[in-house]
Amino acid sequence: MPFASEILIEVPPYEVSGPRGAPTIVVLGGISANRHVCGNGVDPSPGWWEAVAGRGRALDTTRYQLVGCDFLDGGRGPDGRPERDALDHACGIEFENNV
Repeated sequence: MPFASEILIEVPPYEVSGPRGAPTIVVLGGISANRHVCGNGVDPSPGWWEAVAGRGRALDTTRYQLVGCDFLDGGRGPDGRPERDALDHACGIEFENNV
């Protein structure tokens, strides 16, 4: 049995918004969402849950620390484009590569 120091766990990319030490909320979106939940000091661009998360909103980033995570692969290949597999083709699902 390996020792705990021998186990490697890969953490998916994440983004933290809000004050250090504040109560933490982990925000997980659907398969099309990413780690950028709302605009913040590092990336002010609107996030995918801007209507709910951010300064003065229900998930107030002045009171809470929000942690948004990407899914392990986000359904995308190494080049960032949606992955296609045999099941997609068998079901007649086609993706447009507009990424």
